[in-house]
Amino acid sequence: MPLTVVARVMTNNASVQNVGVRLNVIGCLGDLDGSDSVDDADCSLFAQSYNELVIPPGDPAADLNQDGFVDDSDFILLVQAYDRLLCE
Repeated sequence: MPLTVVARVMTNNASVQNVGVRLNVIGCLGDLDGSDSVDDADCSLFAQSYNELVIPPGDPAADLNQDGFVDDSDFILLVQAYDRLLCE
């Protein structure tokens, strides 16, 4: 489930800017839609980012090993989670 955090940051010239950061909070690895299970819907979301490869434009939640890419190593983690189905 996405969560956006906004912080006020002062720059070198003393102006203040809002900076937003999107965090993806997931119940378990591979549960990209927050449904407490890793199912076909998560695979569909993963496939969209897998086709993009890099973060961004791919969704950071699909980067399961947090290496900055949505690639085969993330797919392996998704398949393992899919086999378990339910988040525990």
